[in-house]
Amino acid sequence: MVYKINNDDIITFVDQEWLEFAQKNEAPELTKDSILGTLIWRFISGDETKQLYQHLFERIRKNKTTAAIPFNCDSPTVKRSLDLSINALEDDSLVFTSTVISITPCDKNPLLDPSQERSSEIIKICSFCKNVYFEGAGWKNVERALLRLNLNYYNPLPKLKNTVCSDCKKVVEAVF
Repeated sequence: MVYKINNDDIITFVDQEWLEFAQKNEAPELTKDSILGTLIWRFISGDETKQLYQHLFERIRKNKTTAAIPFNCDSPTVKRSLDLSINALEDDSLVFTSTVISITPCDKNPLLDPSQERSSEIIKICSFCKNVYFEGAGWKNVERALLRLNLNYYNPLPKLKNTVCSDCKKVVEAVF
């Protein structure tokens, strides 16, 4: 899957594979017409995540280099590991290529289901690895998080706030 942003961080290209992935994953609103001409920041949630990407983009552009970052793109019923390659072009535009490393079906995890009713409570989820943070217990994988939340107690489920866990932050910062 490939997409491109210009030097002003505006999306200028998405390939057919990217569009098909969006359609297959409950994002029918993500069409070529709705994406092109839009700032990429509209699609990156969480202040820490945005800040990390901003630093990464700045460094890649400055050094005219490529960076590779592992990340998870999980849905309620599928775990996906991907690698994201970000490549700087001479005009300071960036080309993003996502390569699927693995796809594993899993039991439905309502925590990752955007259609689930949510309470006003908020918990943090890492934008990269999808681990969830619990005060006093640290970062837990999303399956453990679901068990820890005990659906009988947390009904409805808390809202998810995107952030970056310390391990993923180290991985991304090592790139720059």
